[in-house]
Amino acid sequence: MHIIKPCPSCGIKLRFPIDAGIVKVRCRCGYSFLANPDDPALYTDATFDLSLHKKSKRAFSAKSIVHTIIETMYSYWYTLGNFKILPTKDKIKIIAVAIAVILLSMIIVYYIFFTNPQPPENGIVI
Repeated sequence: MHIIKPCPSCGIKLRFPIDAGIVKVRCRCGYSFLANPDDPALYTDATFDLSLHKKSKRAFSAKSIVHTIIETMYSYWYTLGNFKILPTKDKIKIIAVAIAVILLSMIIVYYIFFTNPQPPENGIVI
C-alpha cells in the first residue's frame, strides 16, 4: 500500500510505500524526510493509494471497472474508519455528502412508493 502526501516544502504530492518500513522520501525540490509508518504525524494531510499497480491507459473492461469500484470503496471505508483524525474541512465534506445521499434516497423512495399515478380517464387499464 502507498501513501500520497504533499511535500512540506513545495506542496507537490509525493507517493511512497508505507509497508516497507522507514523509507527516505525525496522531493524534486530537494526536500527529503524519513517516513516512519509508526509515526501518526505522517498521516496528517495524506491520502492512501490502495492500487497494487500503476494505472495504465488501456481500454475499459468489466474487470478494470469492478477493480476500480472496489479500490474506491476501500478508500472511502478507510477514510471513514479514520474520521476522528481527519481535518475539520474533510469532516464537513463527508457529512455534507452523507446528508445529500440520504436526502436523495428519501426523495427516490418517496416518488417510487408514495406517489400514485393518475388513472386513465376512460377507466381502462392496459
